[in-house]
Amino acid sequence: MKKIMALVLALVMILPLAFAACDQSTVPPTGGTSGGNQTNAPGNKDETKEPPETKDPNAPYEYQPNAEAKYSGCVGVSSNGSAVEFQSLTVKNRDDKHDLYEADFSAADPFADWTFANGDKANFTVADPKSFAAAEEGGASAAAEAAKVLSVSKDAKGTVAYFGEPTWNYIQFAVKARLTEEGGDGFSILFCVKDEKNYHELVVGDKGNTYATVNVYEDGKKTELGSFLYKLHMPTDTDEAWVSCSITFELSTIKIFVSGNQLFELYADEETVSNPLYGGVAFGMWLTGVSFDNIVVKSNADGSTLYSQDFEKLSSLESEFAPGQYGYDGEWTTMSDWLTEWVIADDEGEGNHGKVLTMTNSTPKGCALAVTSGLNNQDWTDYTLDVDARIDIPNEGWIISVAAKEEKDNIFWNIGGWGNSVTCFQTVTATGKSGQQEPVNSKYEKGQWYHITLVVKPTAIYGYIDGYLIAVHNVA
Repeated sequence: MKKIMALVLALVMILPLAFAACDQSTVPPTGGTSGGNQTNAPGNKDETKEPPETKDPNAPYEYQPNAEAKYSGCVGVSSNGSAVEFQSLTVKNRDDKHDLYEADFSAADPFADWTFANGDKANFTVADPKSFAAAEEGGASAAAEAAKVLSVSKDAKGTVAYFGEPTWNYIQFAVKARLTEEGGDGFSILFCVKDEKNYHELVVGDKGNTYATVNVYEDGKKTELGSFLYKLHMPTDTDEAWVSCSITFELSTIKIFVSGNQLFELYADEETVSNPLYGGVAFGMWLTGVSFDNIVVKSNADGSTLYSQDFEKLSSLESEFAPGQYGYDGEWTTMSDWLTEWVIADDEGEGNHGKVLTMTNSTPKGCALAVTSGLNNQDWTDYTLDVDARIDIPNEGWIISVAAKEEKDNIFWNIGGWGNSVTCFQTVTATGKSGQQEPVNSKYEKGQWYHITLVVKPTAIYGYIDGYLIAVHNVA
């Protein structure tokens, strides 16, 4: 641009008459002995070039939804049967970092833009934060914060209280909450709200204050999407027990954080992909004696059961399982002889598991039993695998394969690998296996049952242990 302007200036100096007829101004020079003073063409008015039009900073903000985002809707809060306080409600547009909403409970009408349905608005009041004094005489109470809070009665359970626009997407909704009375089933964080009958819900302190749960309501009918252990506790004079919750809308997923830990992830139905993940499941070990029970594989599309086995009535493993090497260790060896090492045995440990699938020999590497009906089965796609697993002879954890076409073509979750220190995904091919993908430090105890969930989507795998999201493996 500077070169162009210099050329224009040179032409002005050479052809003054021509430019005088045009009545246009020149741009100030950018260097030379003149020091950048304004220079006008002969015959021109003494005027400068108009600056580019800028947006009025006082103009109302215009929100623009992200065209690529899959999730959208209003957000809100409510009680799930407990007395609770909320504060620091904020919504941020992740595209331009603009604050779409920030709660001001000191306003004359703090609920002017809220909608209340299926309940009484009177259960939602603005108050000073409750102070929790120590039980001992002379104990100091926690310092009350100056800002007002939203106090919600336990009678608000079932009320859908929300705000915002149905078009909100690619946002982050953050809020802090705490119990103010013992009892009840915690509080609700609402998101993707279309109306009072269609929304998603995170319940913290659910089921008698033992779980965090994610539900979806469609035409008023509730479906539980997932549940994980989480217990709330009452504040004391030294701990006000504010629990931070964040619902982060990605373009095709929603990530749910409680107290800074990601506990859940929702995923929109992917568009058709050219090479979606498909194939069966296998359960194995690496230098470890293990047990498995309660295998269930369900379609994510319609909820139908693709396979289930609790080993209570199965008399022959050969009828449904095939042994194989699902973890490469420098060479391929036959695992057919190891079928007899896998047995159905009475569970002698805690947990009331009845009969379980057990491998008592801890010397094989990568030995697994695969459900034969799922191997290389293209109908086994977009599914969820649930299984209980236990370490019986310690060294490592478990190998659980999904999207398995065969022994040399699968993706396995190596849980407690490397001497029971790391959990990660690995991909097995005919030439070997990948290194640690999405590694997480981990350690699992002998004799304890763990509930493992693998959600296999067309281009990603989500791994949960005891309801907690541990890793996401993207393959697209």
